[in-house]
Amino acid sequence: MNSVDPSPARILLVDDHPLVRAGIAALLEACPDLTICGEANDAISAKKAVTHLKPDVAVLDLMLGDQDGLTLIRELRQLRPSLRIVVLTMMEPQTYRSRAFAAGADDFVHKTDGIETTIAALRGRQDGSNVSTLSAASLIQTPGFDVEKLSDRELQVFRLIGLGRTTKEISVALGISPKTVDAHKEHIKLRLGITNAAQLIAQAAQWTASNRG
Repeated sequence: MNSVDPSPARILLVDDHPLVRAGIAALLEACPDLTICGEANDAISAKKAVTHLKPDVAVLDLMLGDQDGLTLIRELRQLRPSLRIVVLTMMEPQTYRSRAFAAGADDFVHKTDGIETTIAALRGRQDGSNVSTLSAASLIQTPGFDVEKLSDRELQVFRLIGLGRTTKEISVALGISPKTVDAHKEHIKLRLGITNAAQLIAQAAQWTASNRG
């Protein structure tokens, strides 16, 4: 009796950089047990793709323009509880790894971790453990910052400040009032020992620049 090969796992790529999506797609061409079923460049298109395409695995970056990947993870987990969610990002593992798992991710891979680690994460492990190696390069933090003190929402605000967004733009991006944004800014300054708005903008810009990729 001939055995039947299982269908390849269907992968949804979620990243706002077309070249990154193309690179991952090219990488998976050599993996007969993995196939790309769709791509998305933002949270809205990712949710639509999960609903209509019903992928087995979503591999996503934590930063999609002004949108927040942690919120997207929670939303995808609600939309499709069986979905395997793999974070593939340049964001600091010390700050984001535990947050990603708390949001519902199954694995966290830094973009410097290598091809083998990425493929292993997409395939998953039988024991359910994560495969991130947390390479030496991915463990480098920006000196002088301790953003782990910030809540998820404060971290979102801090990053958007670093991207040069105004209070009004941040309020629209996060769906909160400008007054709430200002309150978050004050909390961030207090937690990070920042004394004024100019210093907040400068440190946020430095930190955000170091976490792009």
